Amino acid sequence: MIVDRRGLTRFRCRIRVQIRVRNNLYQGYALDISEEGMRISTDTVVDIWTGDDVEVESEELGMIIGRTLWREPGEFGIKFEESTNTAAKVNHIRKYFGPPIEDRTRAA
Repeated sequence: MIVDRRGLTRFRCRIRVQIRVRNNLYQGYALDISEEGMRISTDTVVDIWTGDDVEVESEELGMIIGRTLWREPGEFGIKFEESTNTAAKVNHIRKYFGPPIEDRTRAA
């Protein structure tokens, strides 16, 4: 079990995203999101490494840029580049989100 050390509230979601890493394009889903980052599920996480610069694009969010903070089989987490535009995008689409995630842990 990995303890979540983020202080921001995360919200459940299922948003189809395109992920661009090192000029390669992958498909996946954003599974949860906060104002500073998101967790993404994809079958191609093997090609995405901690520290990679990532562009995530979706119909709901537009383009968001970030950096991979962690990865494990089938998913990875990114921290968004600091931008008031990114925070505004996340706040704008809250209608797509599920309830806040109360449990601050996730299974490894």
